Amino acid sequence: MAEVCLHLGPHKTATTHIQDTLALFRPEMAVAGLFYLPITATRNTISSPLQACQRHQATLAGRLLKMGKLEASIAASLRNLPGQRRDVLLSDERLLGEPDECLSGQLYPTALPRLQRLARLLPAPVSQVYLCVRDYAPLLSSLFIESLRWGARVEPEQLVAAYRAPTRQWSALVNTVLEAFPKAQLHLWQFEDFTHLRAEVLALLSRVPGNVIGRSPDRIVRPAMSVAAVAEILRTFPHARTYADRQFAALLAQGRNPRHASEAAFDPWPADLRAAMSAMYADEIGEWLANPRITFLRAQAGEG
Repeated sequence: MAEVCLHLGPHKTATTHIQDTLALFRPEMAVAGLFYLPITATRNTISSPLQACQRHQATLAGRLLKMGKLEASIAASLRNLPGQRRDVLLSDERLLGEPDECLSGQLYPTALPRLQRLARLLPAPVSQVYLCVRDYAPLLSSLFIESLRWGARVEPEQLVAAYRAPTRQWSALVNTVLEAFPKAQLHLWQFEDFTHLRAEVLALLSRVPGNVIGRSPDRIVRPAMSVAAVAEILRTFPHARTYADRQFAALLAQGRNPRHASEAAFDPWPADLRAAMSAMYADEIGEWLANPRITFLRAQAGEG
């Protein structure tokens, strides 16, 4: 392949919608010289083995045996991607890590070793990286709920305590990406602007004109979990012994307690902490605008 482009998500920033749309336009992307590897294939051959590498890293035996086999498997999959003159796009938020990793005070704490390992295994350089950022409080609330859906046992008070003294987590993650892929241009946009930037973002990722890919149908958006559903999950988790039991309890609670359009979203954040995190987020955006390795997509005045 000629070059690799990476869309790294992260979770809860319209990644599934973007991946669904890219999958619909794979033929048009091929005409533009870009091969998009579907999300299921990316998960099976790259993201999940990278996650397994991270788990086995702690032990000497894992490093010597299991990680070697996993890395060989990833490298073989990557070498089998289409020919030398075609660029490749990979899109998967799990390349950064898992949602529950973000609930202890740091966004994607294992992202650097994951991405550095991926960079070593890729048979071509990474030229472009795409990343969406989102204000801390709603992002972390969404990651908390996503973790509950998959059976994580976390209390809202633990999440708030972990971020009680907020630090510049987005800047740390951006620097991680720039360090892992030193020759790549990083393209950033705000989730808060995505409605207005949707066609532009999709065109940038796909190389298909925005007036074509921007007309693609919106997917059905899964409604946010209600406050009552979160409360029921937290009540039932102490009695759910296994990971699968907790997943079922979360699904059952969500089905019993659907969120109505007029209902407020789950929000565990004190007003002062929420405001402090939002101010920090705005400061970080201002700094990225001056970085020549970062291209920041902005909504037109009056749209955001």
